[in-house]
Amino acid sequence: MENLGPKTPIIIRRVVRRRHDDHGGAWKVAMADFALAMMALFLVLWIINNSSEEQRMAISGFFQDPKAYADGKLMPSSSPIDLGGSPSVMTNLGDEGTNAADTVLELRQNRIRSPDNNDDPDSEALKERIEQLIVASQRLGPFRNQIMIDITREGLRLQIIDSRDRPMFASGSADLQFYTEDILWELAPILSVALVGGMRLVITGHTDNERGSNSPYPEDDNNWKLSALRADSARKALMEAGLERKQIAEVVGVGDTQPLDLANPQAPANRRIVLLLQNPPIDQQDPQALQQRQQGFEQSLDALQKLQEQRNRADNPYDNPPNLRE
Repeated sequence: MENLGPKTPIIIRRVVRRRHDDHGGAWKVAMADFALAMMALFLVLWIINNSSEEQRMAISGFFQDPKAYADGKLMPSSSPIDLGGSPSVMTNLGDEGTNAADTVLELRQNRIRSPDNNDDPDSEALKERIEQLIVASQRLGPFRNQIMIDITREGLRLQIIDSRDRPMFASGSADLQFYTEDILWELAPILSVALVGGMRLVITGHTDNERGSNSPYPEDDNNWKLSALRADSARKALMEAGLERKQIAEVVGVGDTQPLDLANPQAPANRRIVLLLQNPPIDQQDPQALQQRQQGFEQSLDALQKLQEQRNRADNPYDNPPNLRE
């Protein structure tokens, strides 16, 4: 046997291929979310570009208050008929189906003058100017059937009434619903400029005669206290929206003693907040006092006209309500 000498070691190299750890799929989820967001964005932009102003208002109104809309149209609710001996005919701004200009014209043509109004042209002009601002407001559109305006001996009166489907406050509570805050925030600039002529605001809370079981207050004084607290909640919202402290004369709660609907003491319309633009006391026999009153009305009308022009501008700078749903 042939001698091969010392054995040479044989080295075998084996390459071991290791798999990389599996990567997570989180990036796919993020990518899908991004793609969905972009699709939604361009869909919204397409809808805005291809819809009319009326359609956009209907869409916005539906998301703010679905109960007030059906099939994309605002559904007006019935307004109270029995005015409880009010000294003047009350205008309800809830009638739909016409544009703002036609509505204001109809309000002017259908107004019935009462002898108790003293046929005051200044108050009538102020009322019409405020009506124009309210009717022209897109944000107040869903709530016009809950806003009523009339002229009394004490001054111009705005009433924000409850609706069965849209109460202003939680039952037995003084906490404002979000849309009630929006109404007051929208009215605050109008009231603020209307009061520059020397009038002051009286805020009155009213309830129905039902004793709520959810109320924390004793039954014997429940509605008195509740109406006062609700009036004060309205005051706070108006002041937060820019109304000055000096422009407010009184905050009053009268319970259920002054129902709007006498035939139905538990009607939703009896639950309301009244905003009275109280005329300053003057001596009717004093020509100088009467002239000052006239100048005050003219100042208020001029301020309301400027506010209306400002709101008609494309770059409208006034503040939005706190709970605006776009």
